[in-house]
Amino acid sequence: MKGVVCVLSVKGGTGKTFCSIRIANELVERGYKVSLIDIDISSPNLLELMGIDEDIELDLATRKFIPIKREGMEILSFYQLSKGHFVCKHGYEYAQIIKDFILNTEWNDNDYWVLDMPAGSSSDDFKVVRELFEEKTIGAIIVTLPNTYMDARRVIELCYANEVNPICGIINMSYLKCDCGKKIKLFGDTGKVSDLFGKYSIPFTLLAYERNLEDMKNNHKEIKFVVDRIEECLKK
Repeated sequence: MKGVVCVLSVKGGTGKTFCSIRIANELVERGYKVSLIDIDISSPNLLELMGIDEDIELDLATRKFIPIKREGMEILSFYQLSKGHFVCKHGYEYAQIIKDFILNTEWNDNDYWVLDMPAGSSSDDFKVVRELFEEKTIGAIIVTLPNTYMDARRVIELCYANEVNPICGIINMSYLKCDCGKKIKLFGDTGKVSDLFGKYSIPFTLLAYERNLEDMKNNHKEIKFVVDRIEECLKK
């Protein structure tokens, strides 16, 4: 394994899951074997965005889950168990569910693990990831919006407090490209958040607003930049 990529955001609605899918797809295009995992127990939506509706399969011989194989990657989401129903778990129960779910799945020997992390600023999520992957190299992709400066600062501080390297920042939905060619800034100017990433010497990129995965080509160059950073940082 080359490394673990945690895709983070302090708040929901930043397009974090979209970015996780985009990053995983780009890694696959570069010839890597990828695990893409939605570890958000409360609001798992990765499969919905990918248009996947499959029940979880169990290998009766090994008593382990079988991940979905799609588009050159292995995919797992808690939605396959909860089916969209609310799950109320706290503390050690929450951590144990995530660990059991991942450890009791039949994975191939994949190069990168892309984790769509729960929104929020809890250190417990990083603790679970560290226990699962032990000494493997772990890096973070920070997804934010142009008008969420305080949230972006909190997630950066969360990374450093847990000794996780912020690989790259993504200022998502920076603009909407109108059919007339104009760029409309839906969430204001990106300057303040850009300066924040600059202050911490974190490379970043600006992504346009995407309505769905069909718009993926609009930000292809920017996602390539993010994955370039992943390759550079996690190969060290």
